[in-house]
Amino acid sequence: SGSRGAGPADAATKKRRRAGGGKAGKGTKAAKARVHKRTPSFYEAPQFPVSQEGTMQGVPLLQGSASVDEWKEPYCCKFRVRGPDYLETRVKVTAEPALFHLVAVDKFSFEDPAEQTNIAPRSSKCVFDAGMSERDRQANFTLVVCITPPSSRNISVVLYFRPLDPYWRTRNKRFTDLFDRFVNAEDDSYRNARFKLLPDIVKGPLVLRSALRSRPAIPGKKVPIGYYSGNNWFEIDIDVSKAGKAKFITSLALPIARNIVVDLGFLIEGQDPSELPEQIMGAIRFNKMDLTQLKFIPKGGSLD
Repeated sequence: SGSRGAGPADAATKKRRRAGGGKAGKGTKAAKARVHKRTPSFYEAPQFPVSQEGTMQGVPLLQGSASVDEWKEPYCCKFRVRGPDYLETRVKVTAEPALFHLVAVDKFSFEDPAEQTNIAPRSSKCVFDAGMSERDRQANFTLVVCITPPSSRNISVVLYFRPLDPYWRTRNKRFTDLFDRFVNAEDDSYRNARFKLLPDIVKGPLVLRSALRSRPAIPGKKVPIGYYSGNNWFEIDIDVSKAGKAKFITSLALPIARNIVVDLGFLIEGQDPSELPEQIMGAIRFNKMDLTQLKFIPKGGSLD
């Protein structure tokens, strides 16, 4: 056949075309996107196995009030993030695995709306033994993300992420330097301009897909966000209940939440070459979450 008769030069040309997505020397944007599809990974392999549905398996979980059937952790290589040359080429690359794993989810309904935020100081998931080794402290650092949708029931959906890796701070020094600047920033305007969401509707009605497109979003430009830090934890509170279009979209999703599947990634936007490529901190798959079944917290009551 013709393929068997191809000489070394023809084979080399085909190889170049496969790598570049077209004729050699074209240098098109599409070719650059394919060339930069993956950057060298700082992980040898995913820390935990990935299911056929694209979710993480075998992650050690903590007890939360949300059923494990209502949420999963998506494998973050499904997302696209700013690549190493994004500021010049606008090329995005496949994301690396998330640094933090989702270990628990709570669904609360508060009697007192003033208690909907700043969850970590009141949660046993963020209390650490003073005698814990430095290795264990690093592995169990907890990133808390609290989402408060519009509701007369004062709902808070709380996500808890941990690296589960004592060496996470050295695996991607570029990210940990950016993360430290984010956590220690004196001005919330810096955080509001950097904190980014990556949504992806896996399953849902067309009207919701039209309202919530799978595009990156900087929520701090649209809704109030609170930031809190403590002993080995950091918390980000997203108040969706107080802003126009964001409130409309969430209100649209709430009545049909049990019929939708949405992946949401959290990251810090890279705005300088030294901060690229971007690194996803953590992600969740809301898997037909039932927001009618909540753990009620009386005023001043315990979360556990």
